[in-house]
Amino acid sequence: MDLKILERSDTRCVEKGLVKENSRVRHASEDALIDQAIEAAEEYAEGFMNRPIMLTKFQLRVARVLPEITLPRPPLVELVSLAYTPKGDASVEVDLSSVTEREVDMLSTVTVADLSATSGDMTVVYTAGHEEASDVPSTIVRAVLLLASHFYKNREATFIDSRVMNVEKKIPYGVRDLLIRHRIPNADSMINGGY
Repeated sequence: MDLKILERSDTRCVEKGLVKENSRVRHASEDALIDQAIEAAEEYAEGFMNRPIMLTKFQLRVARVLPEITLPRPPLVELVSLAYTPKGDASVEVDLSSVTEREVDMLSTVTVADLSATSGDMTVVYTAGHEEASDVPSTIVRAVLLLASHFYKNREATFIDSRVMNVEKKIPYGVRDLLIRHRIPNADSMINGGY
C-alpha cells in the first residue's frame, strides 16, 4: 500500500488570531512562526489520529486488484477516481456508479461490482477530512490550539536550566487525551490485509 497526499486545503482548523490570543501575542512580527506552529500542530494531530483534519486529496496505490478496498484516513468526502491495471495491460478506469461505499470499523470501504482482472494493481483517488473549520470537533480544535501554542512558546528542542533537572509535567486532559477518542488505531495494518 502506498498512500500519497495530492492536495491539502489551505484552511486550518485553528486561526492564527486564536493562537495569538491564547499565547498573549499582540504584535505581528512573529506571524510566520505562528503559522508554522499551527501547520506542525495539525500535522502531528493528523498523524496521531490517522485521519486528516481539513479536506485532503489522497492517492492510494494497492499492489493487488481487490473487489473491496478499505481507504485509510477517513472521513471519506468524495471518491474521485478508481482504476486498475491488469498485469501486462493498460489501465482501466472504473465507472464510479458501479462502486458502493460504506463505513466499517471507522474506516471507509469501497466495493467494486465488476472487476475483469484479478492480478495487477489499483489506484484510488479520494478526498477526506472536514470541508469547513466549523465542522471540526471542538476537542480536535482545542488539541491543535494547545500544541500550536506550545510550539510557539517552546522554540528549542530541549530545556536548559541548571536549577531544574528532568522536569516534565504533562497537562491532565492535554493533547493526547483530547485526540485519543478520534484516533483510528493501527489504521495502516487494518487496511486490505496490510497490503
